[in-house]
Amino acid sequence: MTARTWAHGFVTQLLELTHRLWLKRCSIRHSRAEGEGTEVEERERDVQIREQFTLGTEGLAAEDHWLLEEDSEEVVLQYKPIDKLEWLGDVKIARKRETERRNSVIGRMQINMRAWMTQGGDDIT
Repeated sequence: MTARTWAHGFVTQLLELTHRLWLKRCSIRHSRAEGEGTEVEERERDVQIREQFTLGTEGLAAEDHWLLEEDSEEVVLQYKPIDKLEWLGDVKIARKRETERRNSVIGRMQINMRAWMTQGGDDIT
């Protein structure tokens, strides 16, 4: 890779990053004040909160269990709209992070198993 190719790729990534940040800024700037939505959106958000409590701590890392244990479902449903959005975002990110962690462990195990099988079952270090 030449310095020119590297620099081109770097500048392209910077432009993509600034564009994504601009889009995020616009979505925040032009969204409803305080994260409030229509009545339908509020009900949908409450349904999503109930779903997260129904799922329980399954799919969450142990260090993220507090998200469902700190406040009860009834308390979270009484949060202000912006706080509900933040809570839902935190729970969804925590679940996604744990799923990715589990998938990466499984992926490494599969790679090691394939390597072990192609080597005729010899020990792998």
